[in-house]
Amino acid sequence: MDAPALLRFVVSKRKESASLRAEIAAAMAEAVDPARLVVEAVEEFLKSKVAKSGVTDKRWACGLVIQALMVSESESREYSRRIAERAVSVVEMWKEHLDGESESGAAEVVMFLQMVVCFGLRSRFDDEYLRKLVMQFASRRDMAKLAASLQFGDKIIGSSFLCQLTFLLNSVFINFAKKNISMDTQCFVTLGERNVVSCNRKRGTVK
Repeated sequence: MDAPALLRFVVSKRKESASLRAEIAAAMAEAVDPARLVVEAVEEFLKSKVAKSGVTDKRWACGLVIQALMVSESESREYSRRIAERAVSVVEMWKEHLDGESESGAAEVVMFLQMVVCFGLRSRFDDEYLRKLVMQFASRRDMAKLAASLQFGDKIIGSSFLCQLTFLLNSVFINFAKKNISMDTQCFVTLGERNVVSCNRKRGTVK
């Protein structure tokens, strides 16, 4: 299955998104060249942005495919030179799109950063540029993990107190998950007039 066909298939199954994520991750793990599929999927998405046709659906589908690559190849990410060079070209083109837009959406910024992490492209971009993208959408649960992968853990400075606090809470939850700590935690971040941050831990047990 080529990338255009893959994206069409994913979009057609949008109502089954709960089970689709696991299925795509499993399929990517078995694919002969999953990295090529992802790079070509991003190329298709960028083409849709230029044509201004089917952007929302392809963005969503492309996001699932990128996430699947991150899951399937989290331990080892070694790609052929040809695929690595294509990834560089595609991500740099994507950056031009983001820079040319008055406002970028959180989902697309997360996808962009995931590609940077997946293909080891951090050195291709200015640290300050990537850090600003992380902090722009710091409340996204994905961002704490991405910031850690980009080695920005000690560089989240110069941002608002609320953004820093949200980032910290997300980081803590990810660390709990990595250490298999059993918790029943509810965290609510309200961006209203009072900027209230409330965390309620109920009957938590730490083993």
